Amino acid sequence: MITCFIDDYSLPFNIDLLPETVKESIFIEKSKAIFDLATLPKLNLTCPDTVNFNTITAQEILELLPNNSNLDFQYRHRVCRFCHTNGLELNMFLAWICGRFGDKLTTELQTQKQKQWETHWRNIEKFPPMSIDGIKPILK
Repeated sequence: MITCFIDDYSLPFNIDLLPETVKESIFIEKSKAIFDLATLPKLNLTCPDTVNFNTITAQEILELLPNNSNLDFQYRHRVCRFCHTNGLELNMFLAWICGRFGDKLTTELQTQKQKQWETHWRNIEKFPPMSIDGIKPILK
C-alpha cells in the first residue's frame, strides 16, 4: 500500500475499497483542478453569430454546451456545478442531461438518472463553484 504513493513504480490502487467519505474527499479535491480542455473529445461546435460572449447568460451557455455520449461524468459534473453556481434550476440541468439520450431513454431509466443527479445536486455545494468565465472556454 505504501508503494501506491511513489511516482516511479506505483502499484494500481482500487479506489472502490475506500469508505464513501474518503472517495468524496478525493473527488472534491480533483474538482479543484483546472479543467483540461484536451480531455474533451474533438467537437465541431458552431456558435450562432448572435451570441455575445460579454453579455451571455448562464441559461444561454447551458443551451450551447455540447452533451453527447462521448463526454464523461467529470464534464457533466462541471456543468452541474456551473448550473448550481449560476442560479439555474435543477429541472433545467436535468432537461440538458436527458437531452443527450434523445428518445432512447425509457421512462424508468430517465427517472433513475434524474434521481442520481438530484442526489448529486443536493451535495454539489461541497464542490468548488464554477463561474461563467470558467465554462466559456469550452464554447470557444
